[in-house]
Amino acid sequence: MNLLEKPTVSKLNMKLAWITILIAAALANVAFGQSTAKPVREIKIHSGWGGLGRPQNTAATIRRENGQYLRDGKPINADLVDAFLLALNAPVIAKPQMENLGITSQWLTKSLSLAEKSMPGSFSDATPSQKSLFASSFVNPALMANVASDLFAYSSFDDNPYASAEVTFDDGSRLTAKTHSYYVFMIPWTVSGKGETFNADISRTFSALLPAKAPNKQRLVADKFVSKLGETLMQRIEPEWKMHGVEDRAGDALSALRTAYTVKAADINPYHDVAFGLRWNDKGPHETNLQATLPKASFPANMDEHLVLQYDHDKVQGLDQFLTSGAKYESLALSVPWLKEYFHQHPSETMTLEHVHQLSFGDHAMESFARDMKARGREDLIPIVQTQQPQIALLKIGFVYWLLFPDKHMMLWRFEGPRGFLKWKLSDFPAGECDEYYRVNNGGCSGGEITPSGELVPDREPRDVACVAAFRKIEDPSLPKPEALFPVTAHNRGGFIDQTGKIRIPLCFDGVGDFYEGLARFERDGVWGYIDESGNVVIQPQFPWAEEFSEGLAKVQVTGTVLGYDGRWGFIDKTGKVVIAPVYGKTYLGDDGPDSAFHDGLAKIEVDYKSGYIDKTGRVVVLPQFSLAYPFSEGLAAVTKTESMDNSWGYIDTTGRWVVPPQFEWG
Repeated sequence: MNLLEKPTVSKLNMKLAWITILIAAALANVAFGQSTAKPVREIKIHSGWGGLGRPQNTAATIRRENGQYLRDGKPINADLVDAFLLALNAPVIAKPQMENLGITSQWLTKSLSLAEKSMPGSFSDATPSQKSLFASSFVNPALMANVASDLFAYSSFDDNPYASAEVTFDDGSRLTAKTHSYYVFMIPWTVSGKGETFNADISRTFSALLPAKAPNKQRLVADKFVSKLGETLMQRIEPEWKMHGVEDRAGDALSALRTAYTVKAADINPYHDVAFGLRWNDKGPHETNLQATLPKASFPANMDEHLVLQYDHDKVQGLDQFLTSGAKYESLALSVPWLKEYFHQHPSETMTLEHVHQLSFGDHAMESFARDMKARGREDLIPIVQTQQPQIALLKIGFVYWLLFPDKHMMLWRFEGPRGFLKWKLSDFPAGECDEYYRVNNGGCSGGEITPSGELVPDREPRDVACVAAFRKIEDPSLPKPEALFPVTAHNRGGFIDQTGKIRIPLCFDGVGDFYEGLARFERDGVWGYIDESGNVVIQPQFPWAEEFSEGLAKVQVTGTVLGYDGRWGFIDKTGKVVIAPVYGKTYLGDDGPDSAFHDGLAKIEVDYKSGYIDKTGRVVVLPQFSLAYPFSEGLAAVTKTESMDNSWGYIDTTGRWVVPPQFEWG
C-alpha cells in the first residue's frame, strides 16, 4: 500500500484503520530519515465545539514519565505521539491534495458502492443512465479532484469546531498547532513557524491522541467522507443528471420542444414555488411537472422561458397547446420598447418568462398574489389582476417577480433578493410582508407600478401615517398624557397601550419596539425608523434593522440584508444622523442587540471575532481581545479570553484593566 494512502474508515474497521495509519507513519519516519528523537516533555490538547446548542469541550495532557507517555495518568501508545509529531514536522501542504486526503483511483473504485448506498433515498429511483453517470463520474480522478476542492469552498455560520495542541520539549521549546476549520478533516491547521497547512495527517494523528468520545474525534478523521464526496459530486453533475432522467422518462417531449427551442435544462419533479405547483401538504394532492429552461433564437441572449407542464401517467400534458399558442406571452414580453432597450444595454441581467400549464401567470401564482396583497394591505389590487390574469405575462428578473399587463404597464409583485429592480432600486418601491407561507428573509411584496413608457408611478401616502391620522380624528382630546406606553400586536400590526390597557398609539405599524428615551423603533415595508410618543414619525424608516436608543444613540444597520452577514452597523443620534459610521473590512459593529448599545459611555465592537469597546466618538478605548464580552454596568463588564468561553471569566473597568481577575466559569 502507498504509505500516504489512507484506508476507508467505517465504524467496524476504525481500530484497524488507526493501526494501519500508525504503522505507515512509523515506516515513513524510517524511510525518509525524519527524526522525532527530540524528547517531548508534555503535550496539551484541546478540542471543542460552539454554536447554537450545547458547547462541547475536552482538554487532556500527555506527559512523558519514566520512558512512557501518560494521558491524564493513563498509558498511551508512544507510536501515537511519534505519528503526531511526524505530521507536525512534515512539509507544508499549501492546498488540499488528493493523495493526502486518501483519494486515489483505487480508493475511488473501492468506495463507489458505499457512495451509492449513502446517497439520499431518491437515488434508488434513479434511471439506469443516471446511475451510470454517477458511477463513471465518481471513479474519474480528474473530476473528483474538483469535487474534493468544493469541500473546502463553502461558508457555515453556526458550526464552530476548534482543536489545538501545544507540544513542550525537554529543552523548553514549544510547537503549537490549532484549527477552527469546519471543513473535512478540520483542515487547514496553523502550525507555529510554518503557517497554514492542509495536511490531513495532522488531523488523523491528533484524533488518535484524543480520549474516546471527545468532541471532533470522528470529525478529524472525516467520518462520512465517502458520503460527503458523493453528495458534493451530485451537486456538480446535477444538471446533467436531471437531463438524463428526463431523456429516459419523457424523451419524446424533449424532442418536440427542440423543434422550436434549445433545451438548456430539464427535470421532472414535484417541486412547488410561489408561481407554480401546489402548496405542499404531506397527505397530498401532489403535482409532478416537467420543468424546462428554454432559450429561443428570437430571444435576447439574456432571456429564457421557464416551462412548467404537468407530468401525469408517464406523459407530459399540454405540450401541443404550448407549442401552438404559447408564443403570445413571448410576444408581449418582447413588445415593451423601454424594457427591451434596458436588457440590450444590460447584458449581464437576466429575464425569465414563466409559462405554467396554459398560462404565464398561472392559477397558483394568482392565489399566491392574492394572499400576498392581503398580507400587504393592498386588497384593492386583487380584482384588477384577477380580471386580466389570462393576458398577464409573469417575468422573473433577477430576484424580482414582475407582472406585465397587456397594456404594457408593469407591477412589482414580490422580490426575494437585491437584484432585479431594473432602472430603480428597492427603496423606490413600497414593499412589505408577504403571505407567511412563501415569506422570505431578505425579500418582500410590493404592488408598485411602472407606466407603459417606463416611469415609476408615485406611491400613495404611507399606510401607517394615514392610519394614525384617522385615529387622531376620533381620539378623545381630553385624555391625559400616559405615564408609560407598552407595545402590543394584533393581526400582524403593532401599536401601544397605556397602563389601563387603552390604545394610545393605534395598531398601524408592521412592527414596533419599546420606547426608550422618548423614541420607539417601528417597521414599514421591511425597513425601520422611529416614532415619538404621539405616534409621529421622527426618523423616516430607512434601516434594514434598528435597535433602541441608549445614552442618546441608537445602533442601526446601515447597509446589507436584514441582519445578514453583509450588514454594516453604525450609530445615529435622535435626528437620524449617523454619528458613528459603519466600519468596513474586518472590523465591524456586530448585531448583538442591546448588548452592543452604549452603557457607561462605551459600546461593544468586534474585530476578527474578538470583542472590545468604543466610546461615543467611535474611538477604540478597549482593544478587541476578548472571545466573549458583555456591556458595562456600574463601571464593570464581564469578559473572557478563552476560546471555549466557559471558564476564566472576570471583570474589567472602562480602561480594560482587570478589576476582578479571571477565575469563574461564567460571568
